[in-house]
Amino acid sequence: MSPKEFASSRRNIFSAIHQEYALIEDETVYDNVKIPLIFSSIKPRDYKKLINLALDKVGLIEYKKRRADKLSGGQRQRVAIARALVKESKVLLADEPLSSIQQELSRDLFEIIYNNSSTLIYISHHLGYLKDYNFRNIKQKNGHIEK
Repeated sequence: MSPKEFASSRRNIFSAIHQEYALIEDETVYDNVKIPLIFSSIKPRDYKKLINLALDKVGLIEYKKRRADKLSGGQRQRVAIARALVKESKVLLADEPLSSIQQELSRDLFEIIYNNSSTLIYISHHLGYLKDYNFRNIKQKNGHIEK
């Protein structure tokens, strides 16, 4: 596999939710969610529908024209979640995806992440409600993996 083919398959297999959002601050919510689509094999004519669907899932459809730097921390985190869910990926990497989200919304957003992922790699310090789900749980302590 050539480096170009490898990069293409990586873009189409993986999505990520970053703990620190990784948004482009001077772009709109809509444009931030569009980014993974630009680098995927999805046709531009399908972008609007997919972006609106992802924003609706996280409750931010009315914010699509707002710039990222005008959002609260929780709203920014939901944009990051929408961006990861906008295209169907085989693997979703989620690094503390709910750390900036209010408690009452966290469980609902986790449901959305869980139900829209084929394979979910979820990194968190807060495992409370995760016990209700079928996960293979791997713990790290002091730099060592424990089961």
